[in-house]
Amino acid sequence: MKRVLKFLLWIIILAVAAFAGYFFLSDAFDTGGEKRRPLEFVPADFVYLIESDRPIGDWQDLSETEVWQHLKGKEFFADIAENANYLDSLLEANQTVVKYIQLGDLVISAHMISREEYEFMIAVDMKGKGSLFAKFKQPMVALFKELGYQVKTDSYFQIDIFELYDPAYKEYMFISVVENVLLFSYDRKLIREAIAQSEKPAITDDAAFASVRSKTSRSELYNLFINYGELNKMLAAFSSETPEFLRDLDETMKYSGFDLTLKDDEVLLNGYALQNDSTPSYLRVFKDVGQGKINAAKILPQNTAMFTSVGFDDFADFYTRFTGYMEESDPQGYRDLEKNQRRLEKLLKIEFERDFFSWMKDEIVSGIVPTNEAGTKYTYYAMLHFDDYDQVKERMDYVLERIDKRTPVKFDEIEHNGFPIIDMDLNGFFKIFFKKLFSEIEKPHFTYLDDYVVFANDTTSLINLIDNYNSQQTLAKLDAYDDYVGTFDGSSNIFTYLNNKNLYGYLYQTLDVETRRDLKKNKDLIQSFPQVGLQLYPSGGMYKMVLIYHPLLQAHESDYRR
Repeated sequence: MKRVLKFLLWIIILAVAAFAGYFFLSDAFDTGGEKRRPLEFVPADFVYLIESDRPIGDWQDLSETEVWQHLKGKEFFADIAENANYLDSLLEANQTVVKYIQLGDLVISAHMISREEYEFMIAVDMKGKGSLFAKFKQPMVALFKELGYQVKTDSYFQIDIFELYDPAYKEYMFISVVENVLLFSYDRKLIREAIAQSEKPAITDDAAFASVRSKTSRSELYNLFINYGELNKMLAAFSSETPEFLRDLDETMKYSGFDLTLKDDEVLLNGYALQNDSTPSYLRVFKDVGQGKINAAKILPQNTAMFTSVGFDDFADFYTRFTGYMEESDPQGYRDLEKNQRRLEKLLKIEFERDFFSWMKDEIVSGIVPTNEAGTKYTYYAMLHFDDYDQVKERMDYVLERIDKRTPVKFDEIEHNGFPIIDMDLNGFFKIFFKKLFSEIEKPHFTYLDDYVVFANDTTSLINLIDNYNSQQTLAKLDAYDDYVGTFDGSSNIFTYLNNKNLYGYLYQTLDVETRRDLKKNKDLIQSFPQVGLQLYPSGGMYKMVLIYHPLLQAHESDYRR
């Protein structure tokens, strides 16, 4: 972000400079001819890119939001705030000039430049005046030197590249112009790749990217695009172990595009994702299964770190599609699943369709909840929704009876505040049904709570859940959560909720040493966005995605605590 702001500062400084002001403002300098689009210069290996059709106006709108003012006060944004404040003051002091500066689209793309580092490439449409940079080459060199840079010029495909060395920060910047497009990067190789890319098919020629981009609106603040084929490389740079819910995204989706909207108390990313048709996709499971309500918060405790709700209108239909996906994506794993199910049905004389699937309704949930004050220890929950307690109790009692008669396994059952807790003592039981979906539940213990069958790895976890439920210390009773989740649709196929304050310890355990240091340093910033939610469901041949962050602004902290 700091480096992006430096680029915007360069644009304003050039525009305000005496010769550059006339250069930017006057139509007399418009050379005409074919105009290149900034997206034509984005190398295909981008991880994500941000697009703006009014760079200066969008920045001014962003800088006025309460969210941005909140972020500037955080340590992580200290250097950024210095540049941002200077940019704001420059814009304020030169309002007349800025009002008429003619810039076209701005594109900022992120690329991995090594296994552990990424860098930005920035391209901006100079509105037909880019080719005049050659005429102003010497004055520009003089201006760069006047600003304290050591300047060299290089050439690549007969296109000039300005190499600027900043002795104060000991870093290089590279600037080049191809026709009407100004290019900027802190990496020499990346700016060369951008120049070379301009002679290749553009990302907009990719039908998948073009279709996602067509779903975005140019009227919002910014557009954000994610390339899932490259995302895992960036995730691997920051974590020794990618969280399971983020794994295999490159096999599931190709691109997603979002409209970014900033309100005083909300960051909203509203957009679409396109599935990857070249490989079996988990998303296809949801194509025609309807949606389920998001109700698990009524039994999850208020200190929940994360939960994912998977919804549908009929479990049997969902499971048929789910196993179809498994058969296509992992044939051997599917054969093992079928084999184990048939073996267990024969051994116990049960039927999965009758004894399990018949009572499961429209939601299955996985949750992560801290178990100590420090947030370094966690428990996992799996929740299956039902609407007929007598039916589910009858079927589960029957299964337990068959296990007791046909195997040496013995059950321990206790009662806590009127709720039974049963230790099934069947390691890996959930993997027979859902494979990875509930992979963290290794030793199922379960209870009936409200209209869910809840599984955990130990009795203590279920006792804590029951106690929180009885004392009404659930997420649904938390005003901040209730207000927040109300901004989403009440039904969906996938809904993931994160509470960064409670999730911090879990993340700390999974990240590598260097990233842990950064996480600890920026703990205050991360936890200042306490609630993050993602919702996904099919729409218009793609998948609708809504991502909402609610910052913990100073004025609203007491509301959140209540």
